Amino acid sequence: MIETHYSLNPQLIFINRYELIRMSRQALLTNPGNLGDIDALTFGYRYYPFIGTRAGFAFHNEYSIVRQRGVSLTGLDVTTSGLFFGFDFAF
Repeated sequence: MIETHYSLNPQLIFINRYELIRMSRQALLTNPGNLGDIDALTFGYRYYPFIGTRAGFAFHNEYSIVRQRGVSLTGLDVTTSGLFFGFDFAF
């Protein structure tokens, strides 16, 4: 996993994450060596409209795309994506 952050200013942070998950062994010898390997890419940002010593508030937005190799019924790759919107309040 490689994760990078870029702080444009104290209130805005950009996030990027890339994950490689590899299968070291297969259950059956006839399976291809890359069956079930996962590649995931996530990027997003976190914005703090206000930050105080007693309280804070943040918006989180992320987009992620994940590809698994050879796991469909036809033996093709399966690609999915997801979108995350959230907020965080700390007091």
